[in-house]
Amino acid sequence: MHPAEELIGASPAMVALREQVRSLMAREAGRRRLPPILITRETGTGKGLLASIIHGMSSRAHEAFVELNGAAIPEHLLESELFGYERGAFTYIGDAREAIRRAEQGIRLSPFDPQIFYPHTSLGIGFYVAGEHEEGARWGRKAREGNPRYTANLRFLAANLAAAGHLEEAAEASQALLAVEPAFRVGTFVERYAIRDPARRDRFAAHLRRAGLPG
Repeated sequence: MHPAEELIGASPAMVALREQVRSLMAREAGRRRLPPILITRETGTGKGLLASIIHGMSSRAHEAFVELNGAAIPEHLLESELFGYERGAFTYIGDAREAIRRAEQGIRLSPFDPQIFYPHTSLGIGFYVAGEHEEGARWGRKAREGNPRYTANLRFLAANLAAAGHLEEAAEASQALLAVEPAFRVGTFVERYAIRDPARRDRFAAHLRRAGLPG
């Protein structure tokens, strides 16, 4: 049975979908690589099944098919997973380059994902830790375009901008953060945040305060 036949149904829409998959795979045969693919519909309509079928028919079928629902992962856990952590405690090990590599891979695999602001945020965090604040601010701006109220991004965007000397824009990002989280205080936040290196934690706090955040 052709893999596309796993898409069961005789309605015109299903017939057209199977033909579209076959046409897509024929394109790959000529180009040797699939273009980025965006699959949209409501929850439970089979997007994951369709994605796995396309993957199984592609030249990358021998590689792993990885599903990631970024929206279902708490922001601190997502950041800790990207940076790595010690067993038993979500604490940073500071491997910024590995975090950047993973986030860039996620963007390459799913460039049209409506939740793409998650890896954009992770790149902003990774470049902040790496000390490349202009690049971190660039990705933070992209993440903000995708979700202007995502506080994990707004914090690091403000810090990157302050570190890079863009104080007016940093203050604006800080105000956007306070509009969502009015009780935010720098001292309270950094004490409970998963940064184990005291020097890095103090530098992060200083950048947040320089951006105009209270506490």
